Amino acid sequence: MSEPTPEGLRRYPNTAGYSADLVDPIACTCKPTCLPRCAGECGCEACAVQFNMFCDMAGFYSTGDTFDEKARALARYRGEC
Repeated sequence: MSEPTPEGLRRYPNTAGYSADLVDPIACTCKPTCLPRCAGECGCEACAVQFNMFCDMAGFYSTGDTFDEKARALARYRGEC
């Protein structure tokens, strides 16, 4: 299991740098250069899981694990639309 980075601690201050939405918390390994609402592009599993949970709840998955429109999902996730 990895440890949260200083940026991860900043992003998840209430849970000591871990995404706590799951049974097993995941360390945020983001860097200061990550987008404010990272979707895991940097390799951070915690942020990737958060984005996948958002997509699932917002209805962006069609069938299985494929996106209907990933670009639109990212834009909505980041508040760009």
